[in-house]
Formats: sequence, structure tokens, C-alpha cells
Amino acid sequence: MGYTSLRMNIKVALGIVIVAIILVISFFLLHPRTVSAPTTVTPAEQSATASTTSQPSQLQQTSQKLGTTGATITELIARFNSIPIVSTSAYPTISGIANTPKVGIIINNSKDKGIVGTANIPVIRGQWSYSTSVALVPGTYTVVLFVGKTVTEVASLIVNAP
Repeated sequence: MGYTSLRMNIKVALGIVIVAIILVISFFLLHPRTVSAPTTVTPAEQSATASTTSQPSQLQQTSQKLGTTGATITELIARFNSIPIVSTSAYPTISGIANTPKVGIIINNSKDKGIVGTANIPVIRGQWSYSTSVALVPGTYTVVLFVGKTVTEVASLIVNAP
């Protein structure tokens, strides 16, 4: 029983190890990766003011494939055309770019209370525009741009007297 039996046991053990390695490799190659959702802040919770003065970049979609399932995740992009937003109208028009069917806006007063806005601004050929339905007195406001429940950008709106 000695040498032949030991040799057979080693072959069986090697076979089991090889099968286990193949299963582990297959799992990592074929199992789709999970992608954690970005942390979102609802527009009501947003109270930060914008400090940037740069122009938004051109609309560029970035996407990534998930595992071998072929599913694609596209980054949500929604931006203002200019920051800060300056207007001499009591009913300012705010515009921007997006790669989603709709965007939303909330205009907050100096106490971060929403005074006007909507979640249903249509995006047509990558462009959106919103005119306030409430007259704004001269001053500085915070504008929150969002897609669904995800805040994509915050800017200052400066309304000057005409």
C-alpha cells in the first residue's frame, strides 16, 4: 500500500487544489463588481454656499462597464452655465447643461429657506433653462441644482437692481 497509495493521494489532493483555484479565479472574473452609490444630500439638507468662480466644463459623459454583465453606469452631470449667476432681472433665468432627462433647482434665501424651485426642468439636447416664477428682491441667493435626490452643484445667484 505504501508508495503507490501515497502517490495517488497526492494526485487527488493536487486535483482538488487546482479545482479550488479555478473556482476562485472564475468567481473574481465572472462575478460583477458592486459599485457603491455616491453619498447624496437632499436639496432640503443642502446649506453650503458656492465659492467657485470657474466656468463649468463641456458636457462629457463618463461611463464604466460592470463585470461581464455588460451593464454600464453613466455619471450624472448637471452644471450651471456660469458661476456666480448674476442678473438684473427680478425674474432671473438660470441655465446650464446636463446629461439627464430632467434637473431640479431650489433657490434659497439668505437664511437657507427655499423660496422657489422645481424638480421638473426638462433637458433638451443637453441644455436646460429655468426662469423664476417669484420676483426676487436685489440680494444674494443660493441656488442648488440637483438630479433626483443628488445635489450636483451649488452656486450663488446675485440679483442686482435694474
